[in-house]
This record gives sequence, C-alpha cells and structure tokens, in this order.
Amino acid sequence: MPETNTTKRKTFYMIIILLVIGITLTVAALISHFYLPIALEKAIIDEFMLNPESSSYPGWQKSNIPIYSHYYFFNITNAQDLFKPGVKPVLEEVGPYVFQLSFEKVNISWNFDNGTVEYRQVKTWIPVPSKSNGSLDDEIVHINVPLMTGIHQIRSIPEEDKFLAYESLNSLIDAFNMSFILKHKIRHLLFEGYEDDLLTTASSFYPGEVSQTKFGWLFEKNNTSSEGLFRVYTGQLDSGRKVGLIDTWNNEKENIKWKTGKKCRSFEQTTTGDLQPPFFMRENYHLLQYFGQENLLKPMPNIRMFIADICRSFDLDYLETIEYDRLRRYRYQMGPMTFNYTLEENRCYCNKSCPPNGLFDLGVCAQDSPGLRPNLQKHLFTMEFDDKFGIALKIDVKFQLNILAKKYDEIEIMADWPDNFELYLPQFWFTTNAELDESTTYQLYFLSEILPLILLLATILITLLAIICFIFMAFYIMNTRMMSWTLNDIPRYENHL
Repeated sequence: MPETNTTKRKTFYMIIILLVIGITLTVAALISHFYLPIALEKAIIDEFMLNPESSSYPGWQKSNIPIYSHYYFFNITNAQDLFKPGVKPVLEEVGPYVFQLSFEKVNISWNFDNGTVEYRQVKTWIPVPSKSNGSLDDEIVHINVPLMTGIHQIRSIPEEDKFLAYESLNSLIDAFNMSFILKHKIRHLLFEGYEDDLLTTASSFYPGEVSQTKFGWLFEKNNTSSEGLFRVYTGQLDSGRKVGLIDTWNNEKENIKWKTGKKCRSFEQTTTGDLQPPFFMRENYHLLQYFGQENLLKPMPNIRMFIADICRSFDLDYLETIEYDRLRRYRYQMGPMTFNYTLEENRCYCNKSCPPNGLFDLGVCAQDSPGLRPNLQKHLFTMEFDDKFGIALKIDVKFQLNILAKKYDEIEIMADWPDNFELYLPQFWFTTNAELDESTTYQLYFLSEILPLILLLATILITLLAIICFIFMAFYIMNTRMMSWTLNDIPRYENHL
C-alpha cells in the first residue's frame, strides 16, 4: 500500500509538472506568434527613424558606400565651320573622368517637438585617375556658355530695355574680342572654372546678381553645401510613416522657384532620395509574419523625389520586380512623361514658354542657362528598392546637358549665321552609380526573410513541445485512472514524533 501511494504521489507531481510546462509553452507559443513579431517590428522601425542614436543615422549623416560619377565631354572637331549653312556638328566624346562622391550632412539641428531635423549637405568630388580614361588636363573645344547665356537672358528683360542691352553686349563682344568657340581643360570646365570677361564685367556692374567671375559647370560646388537648407521629418512622432519626407527647403514649405502649379511647387510625399518611409508601413502588412502576405505588399506606382541641382521634383515610376542577391527588388525609372509638356500638370515647369517635349529648361535654377535636353539612353534615372523596407539598393543616374545655340538678329557676331539657326549642342553627360554593400544587403535579407522564418519555426517548435507535454500528461492520467481518484487518495504526511 505505501508503494502504491508513493507511485500515485510521483504520478500526481509529474502531471502537475507537465501541466505547468505545457501551459508555459502554450503561453510562449502565443507570445511568439502574436506579440514577439509586433515587438520586434517596432524595434526595427525605431532603428529606421532619424535620431542620433538610431542605427540608420551614421549612413544618413555621411555616405558609407562607394559612389562614383563618370563624366563624358564632347569635343567639337569642326568648330570653324559649325555656324555655316548646312553644317552639322562633328563631336568627339572624351572620357570618362571618374570621381568618387561623398555626401555629408552638416549643421544638423534637431527639433524633437515637431519631429523634424534641419541640415545642409556637403557634396565632395574626389578624382579617381585609375578609373579615368584621360587626364583632367585634357583640352577640348566647346561653345562659349556664358556668352550664349548672356544673350539668352536679354529675352527676359522689359521690351523697352532690350535695345540698350543688345547694344551694350555687342560693345563688350567687340571690346574683349569674344568668340562663341573656346578651348579649355576639363578641370577648368568642371570644378576650377576659367576667367570669363563677360562674367567679370557683369559682376562689377551687378554684384548682387552675378557673384562669379569664373565659369565652370560645377564651379564652387565641390566640398560645399550649395544645395540649400533642408528640413525633413524624422518619423519620431508618426511611428516612421513620414521619415525622410521633406518639410521645407530653404525655409519654404513650397518650391518657390516655380511660380504656379501644385505639382511644381509641392513637397508633399517627396523625399531627397536618401531616406523614405518603409514600404511595408504604407499597407496593412506585418513585416515578420511569414505566411499569407506575399500578394498584400504591392509596389507603389511611383516615388516622388526632389533634386536641388535642377530645383524640381519628379516621379520615378514603377518599372518591374526583380530578384537579385537574395532580395526581391522594385525597380523604378524616370518615366517618359517627365518632360512632356502636352500634359497640363507639367506646364507649370514652362519658363515663359514651354520648351519642346523632352527638354527641361534650367533657366530658373542655373542663371537662365538655355536648356537641358535628355537623351533616352544617356538621360535616365533608375533606382532599385528593397520590396519591404524601401531602402535604395542600387542607383543608376544618367543625365546629359545640352546648350541651345540660337541666332539672334540683334547680335552682330551672329550676322553670318544661317537664318533661324537653332541647335542644341551636347556639352557633357554623366552617370552616377552606387550599390549597397554585401554586408548591409545581408542584414536586410535576414530581417525580411530569415527572421520571420526563425519566428515561425520557433512558434512551431514551442507548440510541438507543448503538445508533447499534454500528450504525456494524458498518458499519465490514463495509466493511473486519474478520473477515479478522490481527495482521500492523495497521500498525506503524518507526524510520528
């Protein structure tokens, strides 16, 4: 009899232990399935928000991946005959001249009350001779951009002042023996600049409007914060749903470079391109849920981006979904309608008059330089984003800059040009490329693919262990006929002292 009581006591304790373990594992399985993914997702979102302590801050504050720009220039080989009837320009493409780019945000000011951060961005170009085809001391023949720009600017002044302006410009052209064709080194055409008589004269008469005496396409832009003052949302007050979106540019809520048009002026849902709200937050999508969501997270039809160098925003349109390096990517591209002025929404980009379709007038942004015309193959902007986080994985930017050479009857030096002469001359084109490093790509792969699988397997394993515990508990109950026990069957301890 004592042996039977001892056996029952052990069985009873084993059942209690299995019951406690089973309940504990059941609770753990519920936590693993319902609570833990939400908690981890919140922790991940917190790291994507902008603050000095988040893991995304160092890469946002200063670019930590290699970014290269390749510049190709056009050398005019028939310059002496260029402005004769029936002559087409013969251009020799030279380059690439390769630079490594660095972006660093400075003068950072946090406003935690309204969830924004203010900054300027310093952009630096560092020559990479080993990747270049040629030297920055290479010389090319090119059109006189300051002179052509000066002539072009006269069209914007009041009609009654144009005669005097043309006469003054003709006098300057004669006095300095100016020519429409010049020859300079690549280094001067890019960053160092070359002294220009027209700019020097203009700066002495109009110091408030013309501050430079040198011309270079990127003169005084290297290692400077020439893009302006930005204020963007940190995501702290909206759980990351507005992180990276522009609040103001140069203290303005709208892009005042453009006089009319909501599309031209608005910064709504617009980013600077380096950070944006995670894609999975835009829909009812749980990042760490493994099953049943593949078709829920659809690519956005477009992403709106602002480029300060051209003073305008534009849409990147969804192109395709690809899989590369273990990640599913959404590829976006600058659409063919970007420079289509038959669309009413694009007409606000017309400066006085609309340029031909396919051309963007840089006048409001580049001291009235006449024309930026895209080439479909050499003027392209594509970006690849991780399908869940919306992080840019690959950037491929191509832009070509052309200058409008047009005859004006009032300019004496153009007297021998063919009537109605109008030609867009390519000056240079460049491509900028960057791709996320393998280590960061793997982190995204782990967070978006591996971690949900780990949570799923953990939930399954814990659930199986809980089921096994309950099965063993049922086994013990059945073998000891637990249903026939009474309270008197439970052994009691007696004091024999």
